[in-house]
Amino acid sequence: MALDAKLVAVPLAVIALLASAGYMVLDGELYGVLNEEKTTYTVYPDSDEAADAGFTVLDGVDHRRGGSGAGACARIGDVRPGQAIRLLFANHERFVWSYEEYPEEWRIEWEIVADNERLAEILYYHVLQMECILERGGTPRAWDPVFALESKLTPYIETEVELDGKTVRVTKTGENECAWEVIKLHAEVVKGFFENGWEEAWKTHPIPEDVAEKCSDYLEEDGSK
Repeated sequence: MALDAKLVAVPLAVIALLASAGYMVLDGELYGVLNEEKTTYTVYPDSDEAADAGFTVLDGVDHRRGGSGAGACARIGDVRPGQAIRLLFANHERFVWSYEEYPEEWRIEWEIVADNERLAEILYYHVLQMECILERGGTPRAWDPVFALESKLTPYIETEVELDGKTVRVTKTGENECAWEVIKLHAEVVKGFFENGWEEAWKTHPIPEDVAEKCSDYLEEDGSK
């Protein structure tokens, strides 16, 4: 079935035997979602486009390793970085999360529980992929001031991540005061991602003046705030 980059409505009778809980994979690559009238499926060439359209892609992930744009970091796990991010935004309400701050140790500890093990695994891969990109000099969400500052502080932030069934635990520890402030800012943004999904994803997150003062040495490197 050649679809190129187009969306196609497929009669329900053609794929009735493949119907599941509102999502599926067709031919190992194509992603479909049942419409509200339950008469047709809209088929997408890949899971990125399905997620962009608001389709909750979970079982229908692309399991190919590698992929463009993230190099070696894309080989962590079996979901490419861009796909993992879109999957997480599209499924943000399927996580229960909490975190604790330990100011005396400049540390934050997250505990995030997904409603199934596969989604927890995707989150686990996502954290590892983002750390890989940062360690290789990249900047996820480079247009967002908080993330741009975080990339500068990467040498001073230690991240540990653990996967245990449906639970992901993430610990971030700073080595200096600026790094600690950045960890807290990052936590607030991630909290917004879990609460609001795509709505939060389109926002930029400015650096508060008190944090900018504490991190002035790093911000002055390129004059950004």
